[in-house]
Amino acid sequence: NIVEYGQAPFWNPWYCGGNVLWQNPQIALLSPVYPLTALMPLQLAMKVNIVLHYWIGFAGMHLLLTRVMGVTFLPAVIFLATLVTASGAPAIHLRVGHSVFLPVFYLPLLLYFFFKAFITGEWKFIFLASATMALMVFNGGTHILPMAVAALGAFAVFAAIGTWDWRPLAFVAVFGLASVAYAAPKLLPVAEFVTGEQFWDTRIPAEKPDLVTLEILRHTYLTPTQRVGSRWPMQRHGWHEYGNYIGIGSAVLLIAGLIAVLARPWHWFGGSLALTSIVLFALSLGEFSAYAPAVLSQHLPLFSNFRIPSRYTIPFLQFAVLTFACAFQSRVRRYPPSRTLRTALGVVFIAVSVHLMATNQWHFKQVFTEPPFDTTFRWMAGPREIATDQLTNAYIPGSPMLRALVDKLYTELGVAR
Repeated sequence: NIVEYGQAPFWNPWYCGGNVLWQNPQIALLSPVYPLTALMPLQLAMKVNIVLHYWIGFAGMHLLLTRVMGVTFLPAVIFLATLVTASGAPAIHLRVGHSVFLPVFYLPLLLYFFFKAFITGEWKFIFLASATMALMVFNGGTHILPMAVAALGAFAVFAAIGTWDWRPLAFVAVFGLASVAYAAPKLLPVAEFVTGEQFWDTRIPAEKPDLVTLEILRHTYLTPTQRVGSRWPMQRHGWHEYGNYIGIGSAVLLIAGLIAVLARPWHWFGGSLALTSIVLFALSLGEFSAYAPAVLSQHLPLFSNFRIPSRYTIPFLQFAVLTFACAFQSRVRRYPPSRTLRTALGVVFIAVSVHLMATNQWHFKQVFTEPPFDTTFRWMAGPREIATDQLTNAYIPGSPMLRALVDKLYTELGVAR
């Protein structure tokens, strides 16, 4: 819009017969894709964008584990960072085209700033955390917003109770206000759009509760390659909304970490991490009763439109990993391992990390198959007419959306061409 038409990025005539850009909550405004397209084809720019976000996730986890959790054993840092960043959920969402989940890789950096404020008492870290949250919103990460708010809000409540201090609640309140202020240029147009008369919510009311059974739970964390597109009779959504493979070994370690933290004498930081993990896990189980956390949360303003509770597996895994890091570092500090044990642990941690990467990269196979476009952006030289392709199949690669939209209209109305 800016380069070829000299217009502000408010409207996209090519998507669904025309759609808003700035006001669309899922549109990224500050994505690295845009400057990269000046140097390379769009498809390659998107691949580089994904790699950059993965590195942001790894860097954030490194800071969080080493400078907040105090983990000094490098293989453990690699394993825990990989367990969060290279887990199944981000990969399976990207597999089905959910690029709006890329801002989930900012969550470790957000937690780093947030926890630094708790540890140091310095307000500047709260404002840095708020700026990171606003960056999520500007990059189309509104799906991540309720997850982050639920996680940080629960942690602040448990920290306030554990320390018997009002400052954790003050921190999270200022964080929320500053986040809204920083993200206001995106949030206000979005709010006006989704509450206006021109917005049409096409979601069909659910006929069955969205819950995670024991079998779905086992499949979510322990089955390496969930089949995208398939679903069981009790599922409301496809597996891309549930899958978050970590493996049986990692699952056992996380459970052991939660038990270790909760079984020892209370410490406000580790205990708050563990209790927040439990709350997020309960949220991820969905609508298993009338008083389930996922059901009760739908009465809150921000969470009323968050209809897929299984996505809470993402922040749950983040906090469960931090809980394990707290238990691991406490154990190592109290009982330093021998050189032989350190070597054995290092081999196991690295091996599991390699396994996670090798397994979850399956979701990217045969996904980026579109050939590069043979066009480039031209300064103030965009086409003045919308050209439609003569292809009529909406499901072939490269199908034009405008043609598919018209065909869908003809089919539903039963109108003969």
